[in-house]
Amino acid sequence: MPTPEATFDRDPCRVNRTEAALLSRGLDSATSESLRKAGWTLGKLKQCDDHKLTALGVPDFVIQKIRAGGRTEIPSANLVRVLVSNRFTCCICHDVTK
Repeated sequence: MPTPEATFDRDPCRVNRTEAALLSRGLDSATSESLRKAGWTLGKLKQCDDHKLTALGVPDFVIQKIRAGGRTEIPSANLVRVLVSNRFTCCICHDVTK
């Protein structure tokens, strides 16, 4: 049986690594997906100034988390497990679009 990490890497239904990195820092799923589709990665976003990040739709509190860099990322397998078990619904407002 494959490990959760192996499943994460191969299953197209799973969260993309870039999106997972952005989600783990507090960015909503729609913005995370939009940025990834536009070619943005966490590394590229870290290189932008705050004005550019704001123009891309990144809220101030997420910009601070991107800049801090000290927080340990949520392991991908854990993030995927939580997202799937919650049917990709925001655990705060229960809105499936966030």
